[in-house]
Amino acid sequence: LIEQKNSLYNNIYIYRDGPLLSLTFGHNRRFYTETVYDTRNELVLPVTYTRYMTVGLAYAPSASRVLEIGFGGGRTAWYLHKHLPGLAITSVELDPAVYDMAIKYFGIRPSERFRIEVADGRNFLFRDKTRWDVVMIDAYRGPFVPFHLLTREFFELAKRRLAPGGVMVQNIEPTTMMFDSAIATIRDVFANVEAYDADGNIVVVAYDGPPRTQQA
Repeated sequence: LIEQKNSLYNNIYIYRDGPLLSLTFGHNRRFYTETVYDTRNELVLPVTYTRYMTVGLAYAPSASRVLEIGFGGGRTAWYLHKHLPGLAITSVELDPAVYDMAIKYFGIRPSERFRIEVADGRNFLFRDKTRWDVVMIDAYRGPFVPFHLLTREFFELAKRRLAPGGVMVQNIEPTTMMFDSAIATIRDVFANVEAYDADGNIVVVAYDGPPRTQQA
């Protein structure tokens, strides 16, 4: 353990294990790890489900604007920023202390095309009228997701903020009591919902229009 901080929202722990840095919101790193950073190579994502979160770009190959709700240590968004520097990425993080840790330990550097907003994700989406090609939602606090990010009203808001052909990608931990209802609610809002088994997590891609095959 190299740093611990109690914020308004989280009990934050930063651990080092050889070249790996991790950010967790509890002592049990099996359940509460939010971010893992391999300091040997910033162009990799050590956590399996975070690699699956990037699948939205395959559904929106002409994407130019990406919104991430749930920044954490910022490695998923940073991975996209480094591999696709033409993207304009905005990440939203509720906890200013988590933002500070991301800057201090996880190699994150805000820039013109990599913007970080400290705000509630749903409130940001309500206020900001930008149309996004991909909206990624990964706002867990340990194994729990804020309820207001699982409602029909939230998913309808996310849908309204998508550009034509846009997709929503959400990480849903399958052991949460809200899992079945969250999937059902997303299916009520979007015409197409595809789920990926991401080594213990489920990553859902939701979009309207005809189904998109590998050929399309």
